[in-house]
Amino acid sequence: MNEVKNMFKTLMGEIAEMKRDQRAYQTEVTTLREENQRLTERLERVEQHLEKLEKAERRNNIVIKGGKLQGSEITAEVEELLKNKVGTQTKTQDARLVSEKYDIVVAKIENWDTKRAIMKQKNKLKGSKTFIEDDYTKQESEIQKKIRGIAAAEKGKGVEAKVGYKKMIWAGEVWYWDTKLDKLVKAPSHPKENPKN
Repeated sequence: MNEVKNMFKTLMGEIAEMKRDQRAYQTEVTTLREENQRLTERLERVEQHLEKLEKAERRNNIVIKGGKLQGSEITAEVEELLKNKVGTQTKTQDARLVSEKYDIVVAKIENWDTKRAIMKQKNKLKGSKTFIEDDYTKQESEIQKKIRGIAAAEKGKGVEAKVGYKKMIWAGEVWYWDTKLDKLVKAPSHPKENPKN
């Protein structure tokens, strides 16, 4: 009988020790999960900050596609194209050939106002094989690509769709890109409630 009591006592002691170990592991797992959550949030903040810095760096840039600008003086060629075909006199701080295969040039314009004037006048290139676009970050490019895909599908159905920066006007309604949901959402009817992404 004593032997059974001793075995029972030993077993209970082992069970208690296992429970203590299990609580310690659970505490450690909880601590690791909390630390992982903090690191994930910090990484997201760093990525957002880097995205803002990259966006600021590209703010005055334009992308010219199909302009046949492949000479040794690309900066001068960009200024000539903007003057003759777009009607905007500008000083280009820098221009570089990004893709010879696809004939893509990125040019840094002297200031924001001049860049906006170029973007407003780029419709003069309609009908030619030269296109001017904003220089988007990788994330912005992916969003714009998704929106253009949606717009193309809607146009294929006969619905009028116009693409803007992180938005689409489709069938007379404005839809904005929600970065958290990773999709277009219908804009509220009250203009002050429009989401800013």
